[in-house]
Amino acid sequence: MEYIRNHMGGQNCHVDVVFEDGTVWLARIRLDDPLLPPKPTQTYIFHSEVATLRFLEETAIPSPKVYAYEAESSINPVGASYMFMEKMPGVPLQWDQTTPAQKTIIMYQIIDNFLELEKHPRTQSGSPYLDHDMLKVGGFAQPPLFSSPDQTIGPFESLEDFLNSAVSQQLDQIVNHELSSLAVDNYLSHCWRRDMITQATAHCYESGREFFLKHYDDKGDHILVDDDFRITGVIDWEFASFEPKALAFSTPCMLWPVGDYYNGRNELCDEEIQFAQMLEVRGRNDMSKIVRESRKMQRFTFFNGGGVSRDQEEFEALFTGLSTAWAKDDDPPISYDEWKKEAIQKQGKHERLQTLLKRSSGRFHN
Repeated sequence: MEYIRNHMGGQNCHVDVVFEDGTVWLARIRLDDPLLPPKPTQTYIFHSEVATLRFLEETAIPSPKVYAYEAESSINPVGASYMFMEKMPGVPLQWDQTTPAQKTIIMYQIIDNFLELEKHPRTQSGSPYLDHDMLKVGGFAQPPLFSSPDQTIGPFESLEDFLNSAVSQQLDQIVNHELSSLAVDNYLSHCWRRDMITQATAHCYESGREFFLKHYDDKGDHILVDDDFRITGVIDWEFASFEPKALAFSTPCMLWPVGDYYNGRNELCDEEIQFAQMLEVRGRNDMSKIVRESRKMQRFTFFNGGGVSRDQEEFEALFTGLSTAWAKDDDPPISYDEWKKEAIQKQGKHERLQTLLKRSSGRFHN
């Protein structure tokens, strides 16, 4: 066999492995980068990705098969985590460069994939994991949800338990200075989320209490297509998790009007509305409702962890979008400054907030 065509990504190196009969495998090798999470975290995420691909083999989702793999260890001759996997045909989808007709073709196939994943529910939230080659739901394989390098949260039997645990961990990390961007604002926003968990859970349970596999980064280039825009593969399943239906089958982020989203506006774009209508044509008014109400859970789970905006204006717009998405029709409008003042008064007796306020004030004056 011959090794050719090195493809470098942000966290992995990909090498085509071509056999004498023309068969092509893909070698996916983890890069050694000091900016990546600690090694135990990487190892857990690696094993979860393998488990996710094994899970997908039992479905009709076109995803690569894993032929062999090994995590980094003292006896691993490669010196890094690697897997040999099926080389999927096609090229990465560039959503912004496709025509309306081509987008329609893609969206119908995304709906097919949604309906396929719906056939494979789980009773726990978390990420796929292999335990002695048995596929299970394990803790979340997402760096923001690790409480230590070798310990993540989950799995959870209920959505309430997951949301409470996730929000509590975020609050702890803010207080511990692990998440330092706009610490006071971020802390108050997570207190708001904590107070909204009962409402968020009730909203999700309208669609059922089961959990479904969701791609972590569905911005478009995770989809491979051929010249006719038929999906030939869905790749990059790192960090995937089982989520409530209201989140698992909300609109992929590649459909979001990104500018409007970051400006705090919650109106669906034309493509999202079309996506909902296409679901209705398929007789799935229930999924169409999820799409039309997508912003609720998209906003609720957005910016968990280290991705919090460092820009005050952007943060305020994003939080305004979050609070507006969950506002009742008779809720009076309120500015971000007014909300923040009320939130500080509400949480002001808590020692942790006082610590953050003093720390923020000290930085400001210094």
